[in-house]
Amino acid sequence: MTSYPRPRRLVGFLVTAAILAAMLPVTDNLEGAQRNAFCRPAAALAASMLGSTAVLSADGSGYTIPLAPMPILVAPECGGVRFFCIAAALLAGLCVERRRTGLACAMLPAAYALTVTANTARIVSGWQARRLAIGRLGAGDLATVHMMVGAVCFLGFLIIAYTLVERSLRHERSPVAA
Repeated sequence: MTSYPRPRRLVGFLVTAAILAAMLPVTDNLEGAQRNAFCRPAAALAASMLGSTAVLSADGSGYTIPLAPMPILVAPECGGVRFFCIAAALLAGLCVERRRTGLACAMLPAAYALTVTANTARIVSGWQARRLAIGRLGAGDLATVHMMVGAVCFLGFLIIAYTLVERSLRHERSPVAA
């Protein structure tokens, strides 16, 4: 494992912190973007994987996947916009740390694709976990299962993406054997 001078790590950390400080406070004011850019694609992909379709919910706030006997509601709060901010900040900070600042902007679409993919996995896994746990656990425990599935999916996808980008950047910078 290569060790990097502290200034490079510090700059990467500061870039990550600055992006998070700029993006996270804005997320609460993006309900339309959360619904259309984050909820809709994840709900549509999850519905497709579950053999259904995603439709706009009755109140128009999110999307419903009408699966009997447990329909799924993908609300704006479940869209993953905060995860997008975290993923974009971490991956852009990593690019800056590795002196690949030109790639930092490319991390925005990568973080978006990662968010939609992770959220789709969360929706499908959460529905399956709830289906298995219903009747065995109380309502409070079902909420805990929902939160744990989300944490495992989002954290797992973030670790995998960070590792892949980090390895890719490391191999790009290493000398090629002749």
